[in-house]
Order: sequence, then C-alpha cells, then structure tokens
Amino acid sequence: MVRSRKSLWEDAIARVTHKRLRKLLELAEHLQPLLEKKAARGEPLRLTRQDVEDLQRTLGISRAALYRYRKVLEAVGWLGVPQVPGTLTDVEREALAIAIETVRPTFPQVWAFPLEQIARRWELRTPEYVGILPEPWTHWGLREHRIFEELLIGLREGRTLEVAYRPPGESLLRFRFRPLRIYRRRRAWYVQGLYWPLEGPRQEEVRILRVNRIYSLRKTETVEAPERPAYELDRHFENAWEFLGGSTTREVVFRALSERVRDLIGEVQWHPTFVEDPPGTFRVRVAQPREMIPWLLQWLPDIEVLEPKELRKAVAEIAERARDLHGGPQSIKN
Repeated sequence: MVRSRKSLWEDAIARVTHKRLRKLLELAEHLQPLLEKKAARGEPLRLTRQDVEDLQRTLGISRAALYRYRKVLEAVGWLGVPQVPGTLTDVEREALAIAIETVRPTFPQVWAFPLEQIARRWELRTPEYVGILPEPWTHWGLREHRIFEELLIGLREGRTLEVAYRPPGESLLRFRFRPLRIYRRRRAWYVQGLYWPLEGPRQEEVRILRVNRIYSLRKTETVEAPERPAYELDRHFENAWEFLGGSTTREVVFRALSERVRDLIGEVQWHPTFVEDPPGTFRVRVAQPREMIPWLLQWLPDIEVLEPKELRKAVAEIAERARDLHGGPQSIKN
C-alpha cells in the first residue's frame, strides 16, 4: 500500500517531540497550501487578518509567534514559492529575470531572498545581450534589515511603535509613530506614518522617515485598525518635487542658456506639471520650491532661475559661496 504525501507528513510531525519544531512543521503544513491557493487566484501572497486569526486558532499560537515561525520557514527554504499557473513565454521570462536582477540589490533581505527563490525555482536568467548597471543605493547592515522587518510587522498589525530616529547632523529624537506605508524613492526606503510626541496629548502629524536613519524601534501594546486615515497617502507626493508635499503649489520658472542643456532637460518628464513654454523656458508647479535647489544647482551655469524671486536669490547665494570657497573663476579655470 502506497501512503499519501499527507499521511507521511502527518507521521513525521507526530514523531517530533520538540514543541517549537512541531509548531514550525504544523505551520508549514497549513501555510503552504494557503499561499498556493492565493497564487492560483492571482491574489497578493500576504496574510489577511482573517488568515492570521484562523492560523492562530488552528495552531494555538500568538500572532508574534506566527510571524516569527513564518520568517524561520522562509529563511531555511521550507516555505516554497507557489507556482504561478500557466507557462511564461520566453519574452515574459526575460522581462521577469531583468526586473528581478535590477531591483533585488536595492531590496531589504526580507524581500530580496524571496526574489532569489523565484529566480532559482523558475530558472530565470538575464539574457547575455542585456546589461544591468548597478544603481547607487543606501548600504544596509543587519540592524537596518531587522528594523525594516519590524516596520513590516507594525504595518501588518496596525501597531504603534516607539522610535529613536537620528536625522543627519542632529541628536537622537524619540517619539511615537504608527507606520502606514513604505516607499522606495530616489535610491532609498522611506516609511510614512502618523507621528506624535512621547509625552503629552496625542497630536498626530504625518511624517516621512528614512528607514536607514531609524536607530531603534520598540513595539507598544497599542494596536489599531489598519484602515487609512482621512489623510490620503497617495496624494502626498502629487505636489512634491521629491518628498515635501502640500495643499498649495507655486510655479518655478527657469530658462536654459545653451542648446545642449535645453535638450538634456527637455528630454525627460521630471514632474507631472513640468512643461517647456515658451521654447527654452521651463515651468513646474511644486509645493516647496526650495526642494528643487539641489536639482537646479547641477545645471549651473547653463540655466537661470527666474521665479520665484526667493528661489532665485537662494540659488545665487549658494553659487556665490561655492565660487568663493573654490578660489573664484580663475582658480577653477586653472
């Protein structure tokens, strides 16, 4: 008599005496089919609140233990990557291989490892005629990877965190923070959420933190429903040049002083509102014009900032300080 795979698995679990290992095996038994069903339905491979509650009830473990055991299963490769139904065409396989090789180096380990599993399981390889140039990215150590994973748990659970954060050149700041969404933007990872002080009444502000600047996290017992607040997260960046959004905008106007720079600037849609009108003059509407200063400086001396006046003055002052610091035009020329 040939025993079924399920029967052999149940027999293997029954022989394990170590409680934690038994729970790991039981979780793998229930979790793998659940993820495979989600993949077959084309759903995201993440656990819903109902999934978590069902697994907790079935296995008799806490939510924290559930997430901890799942990470262990993923790390040792016991939790396979569900197969997507259907067969990928050659072009689809190439596109997926290129996408994974492009983004994987910039991803935290909690996401980079599953990408490696997918590429290995599906035998995806970037074609020899495609070159992937490495993108500059923020270096992450073990602490940053651990903090990212804790942020993800906080996001999934709707949990408030006590954060120690170190802005560049400043001392350590401590506050409460409820993460709402994680972004990758401009070569770094950011988390957006609700901020309020450790002491005093809860007066929430929407803040964006750069993940690698978070020094430490501590989970609190406060858990809230993960629905979005009235503040629409997706609208925050609409009026921002990079990160600094707002409800109102101002027009920034500058003109190119050479045909080469005009062509270089004009061939890229730098912002949804970025237009060239009239020829050689560029206009864009942003919430915080000063946020454009680093970008504008890279085009000097081949552009002239026209509006707003305070932005023109700020760029001129920075350019003058740089000239004085480097010994003036004669020193630069030599």
